[in-house]
Amino acid sequence: MTESMGISGRQVSTEQSTQGRNLSDIAYDRIEEVIVHLKIRPGEFTTVSALQQDIELGRTPVLDAVRRLADDTLVLVQSRRGLQVAPIQLDRERRLLKLRADVEKHAVRLAAERANSTHRSRMFQLVQALKNELDGRNIHAFNELDRMLDMLVLDAADEPLILRTLRPLHSIFRRTGYIYLAHLDSDGEAFVSSIERHAVMLDAIARGHQEDAVGHLTDLINLAEGMFDTMARKIDPTLLDINIQPLSL
Repeated sequence: MTESMGISGRQVSTEQSTQGRNLSDIAYDRIEEVIVHLKIRPGEFTTVSALQQDIELGRTPVLDAVRRLADDTLVLVQSRRGLQVAPIQLDRERRLLKLRADVEKHAVRLAAERANSTHRSRMFQLVQALKNELDGRNIHAFNELDRMLDMLVLDAADEPLILRTLRPLHSIFRRTGYIYLAHLDSDGEAFVSSIERHAVMLDAIARGHQEDAVGHLTDLINLAEGMFDTMARKIDPTLLDINIQPLSL
């Protein structure tokens, strides 16, 4: 059994990290994490070979993952130039937030209704894990919990069309949220608010309280909307697209 450093910096067993899972899914998750945490910045170019080295997987699963990421609009395939991580367009993402809100309300209601005992047990565990992160200010750890929350809710909702719609949207907003928390949340207020709102929403889903869960989801969407307002005024545009030339002041 070999060991390697995971993308997050944690030491993981290569055998354990791939055991029982489709390699293309693993490649997707690892490349997504690289993109979300700006290991490859918005607008930056890369290659399949470089991604293979970054995530320590072979060419076929990486190619499969790249095709999916291109469908999800996180990666752009540029002829003769290779692969480009999609720049962040705040106006587009603000529009997509409305789509996410509409679809996710259905997902939350379905999850609260359909979750089985295993789902609910895991939800309560995840609620506690979120609360444990309140004092740590570890954005990477929070993003991992957020990803787990999203997939758990989608699994409980058990509707493939909702999953296909929301999964790329979750990745898009996780990346933008990471930039906000890392560069504009100096007092940590948004970090705490986001964790608290995720936790109460998931708790309501676990208890089967559909309308309470939808209300807490609305609070989360409103928080994201406020982040977009702040980013539009204050963010360094080069963080959204590496190809933007900085102003010479």
